[in-house]
Amino acid sequence: PPLWGFSLEAAIEINGRDLVSERDTPATAVYDSVGTQFFDTMKIKLLAGRGFEIGDVREAAPVAVVNREFVDTYFPNEDPIGKEVLILSWMQPKHRRIVGIAPNIKDQSLTADPQPRVYVPAIQSPWLFTTFLVRHNGNSEAMGDLLKRSLEQREPNLGVTIITMDQLLQAQLAKSQIMMMLLTAFGVIVAILSIFGVASLSAFNTCERMVEWGIRLALGGTPSQVRGIVVRDLLPPLGTGILLGIVGFALSARLAGADLEFFGSGEILSILYLLLGLAA
Repeated sequence: PPLWGFSLEAAIEINGRDLVSERDTPATAVYDSVGTQFFDTMKIKLLAGRGFEIGDVREAAPVAVVNREFVDTYFPNEDPIGKEVLILSWMQPKHRRIVGIAPNIKDQSLTADPQPRVYVPAIQSPWLFTTFLVRHNGNSEAMGDLLKRSLEQREPNLGVTIITMDQLLQAQLAKSQIMMMLLTAFGVIVAILSIFGVASLSAFNTCERMVEWGIRLALGGTPSQVRGIVVRDLLPPLGTGILLGIVGFALSARLAGADLEFFGSGEILSILYLLLGLAA
């Protein structure tokens, strides 16, 4: 099912090309066996060609739909429609003719980069288990119960699990939320340790300059002036730590390709606190 976090990646061959000599890395793609109404149900508008039709049965010529990432990876300068690709040859030893191009979608993870993907008609290559996708208007839980009862009446020994898209989405977001909770906990710990560290360093430096403070007071200085000097001496390292923390957060997010749209402002603040604490 979408956002399940599981995918089957397999080696591919393209008829008329030697991908082994063309590429430094193995030629692979994600294998996805879907029904004829998959693209319509998921409201995936094809970029070119056609989807699967009722006539794409087991006895018909094998066909496939590839995604945009597949085209960019293996056909960057040509039209893949009509080309032939072989994937999971132990299931279908014949090359499949590419009949359509689908857009890249986030069907395994909300943050993962798209992978080359080959969709095949389930009726031509049925898989070990089946997931039915149902689009409807109304209460998802009520519809799920109705579907489960209907299937169990037809097949009493059939194991049926109903999962809504909201539940799948929440499961994906929960991973980010758990990570943010851990980062927040570490950020609080690091911040506390940093505060004690800065306070200890400031106290040590202040004690080391006791003679200087005595001389300043003897020459007419006031306690408030002495405190001002202590605070001014503390600002440069503190400001440097804050700056390094902000720069470090920006660089780490950019290098890691972090998709911050799934994090709330509070979670981003937690990351900032962590990095600021580490910098301090």
